[in-house]
Amino acid sequence: MTDPIVEIPPTGRVARLWLDAGDRDARPVGHLVTRACTHWDTVGPQAFPRHVNPEPRVQWRAHLDGAEPGLAEDVYSDDPEAPPLPHGDGDDLVVRGRRLRVEWLEGEAAAAAWAQHGW
Repeated sequence: MTDPIVEIPPTGRVARLWLDAGDRDARPVGHLVTRACTHWDTVGPQAFPRHVNPEPRVQWRAHLDGAEPGLAEDVYSDDPEAPPLPHGDGDDLVVRGRRLRVEWLEGEAAAAAWAQHGW
């Protein structure tokens, strides 16, 4: 689901997704990218709809690196099973039944990840 926001965050934020596999070390499994967009409500008859009430919202996309064929498709914030956007480091995101830890990237690491996975 697309999350309504009070302040528009910087677009192009990138996070690394980590899988904590019990007693084994955590391993990176993908990236999460965000962007700000404008959501409009549609009112009026179907023949002459009007778009009103613009509202900034955050959209996100999760990409799993090297996923099995059944899990290879990216997960989007608008997908019916999509969880809410995690806001801080260490927050969890459940993607296709796997609980992934989110680590927001900054600087060079974020720029390199955005160049590869940007939206």
